[in-house]
Amino acid sequence: ETRYRTRSLDNVMAEIEYLVDRFKINTLFISDDLFSLKKTRLIDFCERIGPMNLNWQCAIRIKPVDRDVLTLMRDSGCKTVAYGIESASPDVLLSMKKKITLADINETLKITNDVGLGIGGNLIFCDPAETQITAMESLKWFTENTRYIIRMAMVGFHPGTVLYRDAVARGQIKDKIEYLEKNEYEINATEMPDAAYSELNDYINFLLKVIGITCKITSITERGNGLLALETECPHCQARNTYKKVYKRQDQINWISCRSCNRRHKLPLFVVGEITPAIADTFEHPAAGDRAEKLHAYQEIVKQPFAHYSALFELGKLYLEAGDVAEAASYLLISLNMNPCNPDYHRQYAEAMRRAGDEDIAQVHETQAQLLEEAGVEKTIYVTVDKTGIEAPLPPVDQNLSVDQLFGLTVQTFNAKRLVDSERYCRALLKAQPNHLDGINASGLIAQQAGRHDLALEKFCRAIEMVDQSKTPIFQSLSNSLKYLGRYQESETIRQTVSGMIPEDKPAPFRRSD
Repeated sequence: ETRYRTRSLDNVMAEIEYLVDRFKINTLFISDDLFSLKKTRLIDFCERIGPMNLNWQCAIRIKPVDRDVLTLMRDSGCKTVAYGIESASPDVLLSMKKKITLADINETLKITNDVGLGIGGNLIFCDPAETQITAMESLKWFTENTRYIIRMAMVGFHPGTVLYRDAVARGQIKDKIEYLEKNEYEINATEMPDAAYSELNDYINFLLKVIGITCKITSITERGNGLLALETECPHCQARNTYKKVYKRQDQINWISCRSCNRRHKLPLFVVGEITPAIADTFEHPAAGDRAEKLHAYQEIVKQPFAHYSALFELGKLYLEAGDVAEAASYLLISLNMNPCNPDYHRQYAEAMRRAGDEDIAQVHETQAQLLEEAGVEKTIYVTVDKTGIEAPLPPVDQNLSVDQLFGLTVQTFNAKRLVDSERYCRALLKAQPNHLDGINASGLIAQQAGRHDLALEKFCRAIEMVDQSKTPIFQSLSNSLKYLGRYQESETIRQTVSGMIPEDKPAPFRRSD
């Protein structure tokens, strides 16, 4: 509730010394939102941690730190500081009782950067005082400060907080136990319509993925077990860095710190498995001469479950040349989501936004394109493929395989993240038996994994037409696809409908029709 309890510094240091002696740790993260509440305690900690030669990082408030304290933290081994910025809107900062101003935020971040500490921070959206205007104030600030690594999220309604108690009083949380079990803490407590709330959430996730200062990867090596070895060039100080253990993360952002200047940046590394054309054997830039033939060729390619981002990008360009700005923007946006490290993709999307009359968004992507070029980021996405899981050569699709064999290979390759192979076996399966229920469900899951949620929705709907409600995993997959597409109310309706039918044991991705 409202009490803040502290451990004595002697007690804390004794634990750290034990960890160093027993486990030989060399890095420490201080997980305490009020670590800097008492300046004297912070200074005392720095003086005592310094001789231990540990790298450490922490989260602190914007105030009351100053240059002297930040310098002392750096000299005692601190590498990165994360700040609770929360909002760039004065109205929302007041509502949150942050007791800081935008001027305080900008000054503290600048000093921290000048001192040579890495910077992280958080922007939290949809406090009850949030409006579409205040949200845009924070988003504009985010795009103007990409030299820092800032996370963004919707505000969470956690038990014990004022926001939670107010949500209970308003009836937005009816069953406290069910609310905790759902593990979904986002509630629209603003005056914004639910559609605007959902749109803001989608836009935040989009900006997080495609905007930010990014380093150049000069060498990349697969080490197995989901690990990569990287050599990079820092976009801040141009120092060369080697990282021997970087985890591949599917559809997640990788942040890293320069070992020379401590400043943080993104890795231009987006693990997208084998999302290459489903018709890879025929996909090249179409040789057709006129625009109409090219347009038709790319339209055929993007109908496939694994349309390559290049095809989507070229299709968007063709629509833009033809003057169909809305259609162009749609395809360019999807391609940018799949390949956010290509300056050309940002510039083309900026042009579409400019023609649509949105100069602010256009300028954001022009600036990002310039950042990527200045950092020397390559113009192609780094695609890494998990080659583990299948050791034996795979039989060709046209080897007179039975339906059961095709389905088994679909499952095997899907579980090994061989999406292209899985999609090919699944297509052969459905060609041999068009109404194979688990094959249709599999094609939906493959499309969902590839990010083609519109296609996944189509497949799951078809599968549901063939079964009763005993096949709850299909309904769950349908609910997920609707959620990915921003159709939250429909998704929640389906989820609630089947919630009483879900078995305790989580079902396997595929189940045979036996």
